[in-house]
Amino acid sequence: MNLIAMSKDELAEALQHAQEQNARLQERLAEAEKSERLLKSILEYIPGGLIYAEAPDVSIRAVSRYGQQLIGRQLESIEGRTGPEIQESWKLLHPDGVTQAEHEELPLVRAVAKGEDVREEEWVLFRPDGEKIPILIHAGPVRDEQGTIIGGLASLIGMEKRRQIEERLRESEKRFRLAISAARMGAYSRNLQTGQDHWSPEFLAIYGLGPDEPLPFLDGIPAAVHPEDRPRVLAEARVFFGRTVEQEFCNEHRIVRSNGEIRWVMILGKMEFDLAGKPHVIYGLGMDVTERKQAEEALQQAKEKAEQQANELREALQRLSESEQRYRVMGETIPYGVWMCDPNGKATYVSPSFCKLLDMTLEEQNDFGWTHRLVPEDVDPMMDKWIGCCCTGKPWEHEHRIVAKDGGIRTVLSKGLPIRHENGKIACWVGVNLDITERKMMEEDLRQAKQAAEAANQAKSEFLASMSHEIRTPMNGIIGLTELALMQEPKAKIRDYLQMVKQSANSLLDIINDILDLSKIEAGRVELEHADFDLRDMLDSLFETMRIGAERKGLSFSTAIDPGVPDWIKGDEGRLRQIFVNLIGNAIKYTEAGQVSVRVGVEDGRGAQDAGGRNTPERVCLVASVKDTGGGIPKDKLGRIFEPFDTGARSAKYDGTGLGLAITKRLVELMGGRITVQSELGRGSTFSFSAALEAASEAAASEGFGHAAVRPGARTLRILLAEDNEINRFLAVELLKGLGHEVTTVQDGRQALEILSKERFDLVLMDVQMPQMHGDEVTRRIRAGEAGDPHVPIVALTAYALKGDRERFLAAGMDDYLSKPIDMQELERVLKRIGAVGKGTE
Repeated sequence: MNLIAMSKDELAEALQHAQEQNARLQERLAEAEKSERLLKSILEYIPGGLIYAEAPDVSIRAVSRYGQQLIGRQLESIEGRTGPEIQESWKLLHPDGVTQAEHEELPLVRAVAKGEDVREEEWVLFRPDGEKIPILIHAGPVRDEQGTIIGGLASLIGMEKRRQIEERLRESEKRFRLAISAARMGAYSRNLQTGQDHWSPEFLAIYGLGPDEPLPFLDGIPAAVHPEDRPRVLAEARVFFGRTVEQEFCNEHRIVRSNGEIRWVMILGKMEFDLAGKPHVIYGLGMDVTERKQAEEALQQAKEKAEQQANELREALQRLSESEQRYRVMGETIPYGVWMCDPNGKATYVSPSFCKLLDMTLEEQNDFGWTHRLVPEDVDPMMDKWIGCCCTGKPWEHEHRIVAKDGGIRTVLSKGLPIRHENGKIACWVGVNLDITERKMMEEDLRQAKQAAEAANQAKSEFLASMSHEIRTPMNGIIGLTELALMQEPKAKIRDYLQMVKQSANSLLDIINDILDLSKIEAGRVELEHADFDLRDMLDSLFETMRIGAERKGLSFSTAIDPGVPDWIKGDEGRLRQIFVNLIGNAIKYTEAGQVSVRVGVEDGRGAQDAGGRNTPERVCLVASVKDTGGGIPKDKLGRIFEPFDTGARSAKYDGTGLGLAITKRLVELMGGRITVQSELGRGSTFSFSAALEAASEAAASEGFGHAAVRPGARTLRILLAEDNEINRFLAVELLKGLGHEVTTVQDGRQALEILSKERFDLVLMDVQMPQMHGDEVTRRIRAGEAGDPHVPIVALTAYALKGDRERFLAAGMDDYLSKPIDMQELERVLKRIGAVGKGTE
């Protein structure tokens, strides 16, 4: 029974062991299936060419889907074949695109046969369609647990896109290097996590290093930092590296090059953080600013030296005036050329220092012997001035050039004062000669620096001035469409909204116009018109418009035009109106209670008329003043009131750019006049200006040139509108129809020529910048008789508003010019003139 029982136990144990073995086997099979599925997924989706081959014959067992696409073959034609067999059949790989590779040279063969680890080898892959693709191959052996090679794995990466990217990167780097080279700057970067540094050749050159020389560092900053500057630079660098947000770094310090030369550098830097918020990369630019620092230091030294010289001169003159003996003692001790002359201007004493400079003894300089050392061109001007001072007793100060002992030309500043007897007669002259050669050289350097700064400012101003067209086009739509909406008699609340939109848009346009005006003036691009216009008509219209704004604030508004002011005058009507609008508008804006008064006259009676009521041919000096009872301007602010962006410290509750008075001053000066201001806090201000104009021609004054009388009952006009912008086209059509005119529209210049060839119009409103053909070219063709009536009135309707644009359009044959945004009064003026003097189609 025991034997039988033991056999059963052993049998049960064996059975259990078999079951456990089977379970482990099933587990391994499941894992193998999972691994196989994972491998298939990897081969299906991995974005690269993967190839697996078995040892020892390098037979292909697996190829990724991308690898099949790259090779241009399906898996069925590859699987099971050996690498050498495939190479022999398909000539698949070439090391240089020409030479066929031997079997043993193939990366996968080397990995399986030799266990070689192949890294980033460039090959050319020949596809069956004849395309040759540059690829990058990595290959390596696959080993079992005992280290025996059981196969090999190779990855193929197409390099065409990579090479394109690399080429673009090279081009980008080339442009960047050209830019920083032109700016005399160098670039650098440091990876704070890997410690890897990169310096451009220009950056290394700043430190006196060649392109391949490393930049040594000490305590995290370049070792070349000057010992005296190192503590400061190190402290600022530590603060910068300790920041947790991106901020810029700027530091100027001295460096010591390997040859001992000391240079000043400016280093700009910025920190970049990784996703974890840790400092990752610092990059930036470096610039050698030694010349600038030297110029600043020289300027400071020159200033200190000049102040020192002035102080010493005052002390010397004070002491020399006590007695002749003290003059002589002082002359022996100070390093300047001290001199004395008799009342007639003849030298009686010259200090040794100046004798040494001239290489002349005192005896040789006596009388006027010192003039022999003057540069010939300076002799007569200096002697004339010196003799004049001797006759009048006025203080002497003059710059002249001398030929020094070493033959060089030196510039000397000579100053002197007369010493008088008690009766007031001149006893003698005493003074000093200062060698200011170095100062003159410094002044020349400063002048050149100033010219460079002015050139940069002019470039900025020219850029802003050229923006006029692009800004005015959308503003035309905003302001015009708001006008149209208001004309539809909307509900009160909507009308309020629209009025606010219109007010805001006009304010924005005023700001834009101020900025563009100032920029054009600073860039020297403003030239004044020189045309006849009705001055009194312009002033009357302007005053009525401004009166509305004054009365809306409850202010009294009074105007006076002197009888001597001519009716007609020649000048720039628009700019003169702008001056009045700026001054009167400011007076109304800054006055809360009281009155604003304007007076216009002519200076010294100029501009008077003859018995026939005609203007004299003289130039007319127009004078005007604008007086208000506002808060006034502090005295310490009056000197800056005409500077850009300065409002004279008036209340911040008033809107404005602070450019109006700056523009006004420059316009007045362009007109040959001047502007002044008188102000008292709490009592108001008075702005006065003058402008040099000309009397109008007799024809203009007698015939009312440029303002044709409008016939009663103005007729309906047939108008052709050429405008490519949809919003501006819609706006112009609505405005013109609202004025009772018929409008036909086209979208480009060619369409305009076509319709003019078929139909007759009273007026053409022509945009200038259009597709197919610009407006000025269309106008030239119409005037040449290529389409319709060559005499049809043509008016430019465009966002071009810079000086010279109007002349260009008129030269092309246009009759008038309207700038965007469209001004309803100007539009009606043009339409009335065309309707009054043009030939009708009725």
